[in-house]
Amino acid sequence: MRERFSRKILPLRAQCFHFLVEKDLPKVERILERIKVDLKKSDWNQGYFNALSGMLSALRSDGEQYSFILKMDAENIGGLKKGFLDNSKDFLYTDFDRGFFSAWVDYLNFRENFSSLNTPKDQEKTYAEESK
Repeated sequence: MRERFSRKILPLRAQCFHFLVEKDLPKVERILERIKVDLKKSDWNQGYFNALSGMLSALRSDGEQYSFILKMDAENIGGLKKGFLDNSKDFLYTDFDRGFFSAWVDYLNFRENFSSLNTPKDQEKTYAEESK
């Protein structure tokens, strides 16, 4: 069973994902502090929060060769998401683990949508630069 966040947490989560994609790490850190205060105590929530914290840590390490958040692109998001989604539903994993995997599924969904929203702007920018 997938847990739900309070209405107070949902916009913070979206902001966190946005700033992770933008790599605005100080803003991510501030948002995580707010989420931590408002998050209900459960194993699932703790796993979810730990995944968000891990994403921040991986982006801070910037050169870590084993960090797939740094190597992620549009071509491999689908495969990663499928693996995380399967694990988030697998009852062989603990609630903590399912929360952890769920955070990654949500992040990858956000990232896919964010990329598709930014594509036209990027195309317009490229077109404008080529027209000069």
